[in-house]
Amino acid sequence: MEKALIIRIFVVIILAIAVALLFYVEEIKEPKLNENATAAIQQGYSLVEVDSVVEKVLEKFQIDKGWIKRTEISVEGSSQKRIERKVAIPPDIIPALMNVEFKRATENFKLQVSATENLKENAVTIHIHDNRKIIETIILKITQAPKKPDRKEKSYQRRKK
Repeated sequence: MEKALIIRIFVVIILAIAVALLFYVEEIKEPKLNENATAAIQQGYSLVEVDSVVEKVLEKFQIDKGWIKRTEISVEGSSQKRIERKVAIPPDIIPALMNVEFKRATENFKLQVSATENLKENAVTIHIHDNRKIIETIILKITQAPKKPDRKEKSYQRRKK
């Protein structure tokens, strides 16, 4: 009887060691992700995807790339960076409609979009964020940006009377 008990204990120890080694080998095989990638995967979006969506919305409103100044800002206490765009927009584009379009474009990522208006500087700041942090900031500055000759009036533009 004692011999059978010793054999059982020995088999259990061997199996426990085998399971521990399997977990260890799996951990070695999986590449380590930095904290930005891990957070993005948990949230259901990647920063590149969000950046691409922002570019597409700006293209939809026919914003010329020369009117955009893109910078990456380091976030204090983190290795993560967020993108800030300063965009000169012509007065015929309504910033509130751009805000709605950003909201529509980022809803697949479960992100929120909020905007604030600065009347003194004639600018609107749009933040794309999740519950904890700002991912992108778009500052729309209404200026007399040069119009493209092929630019046609769209339904979201102001009409002159």
